[in-house]
Amino acid sequence: MNTLLLAGVLIAWICIIIITFAVLLVFTIFQFILKKKKRIKSLSFAIAITILILISSLISYKMFNAVNIISSGINIARISFTSDVDFIEIQHSPKIVLAKPDFHFENYCTAQGYTYLPNEQEGSIATIEKGGVKEHVIIHIHAYYLEFCWMEP
Repeated sequence: MNTLLLAGVLIAWICIIIITFAVLLVFTIFQFILKKKKRIKSLSFAIAITILILISSLISYKMFNAVNIISSGINIARISFTSDVDFIEIQHSPKIVLAKPDFHFENYCTAQGYTYLPNEQEGSIATIEKGGVKEHVIIHIHAYYLEFCWMEP
């Protein structure tokens, strides 16, 4: 894994934890005004939401290598349930593109100005070329979407 990507993921996690503790602090301050039972319910609600956000970002990172759960979730829903787009880029570095399950990788290549090199494909790793630079893309086939992940050079 690229050290820059790892640093970005680490910073994202630290930001999520800081925001979580800030939300918990605000809830705690306001709950001193309320009765004890309401205080416990609100605190447990805040903790449950925090745990849900952390688990969602872990799942997003595991599935898409993207920590941003909002981008991943909205785009997977858009690919799965609408007909206005055939593919969506959810991350720039390394590049990750989601596409409809019946969409062909060759169509993506031509739409983006790449040349697909079928003779150099090895299993699910496709080779494409643009401007004399070759890039390798891993194609993952899922039930409701396709995932194209660019390999780091």
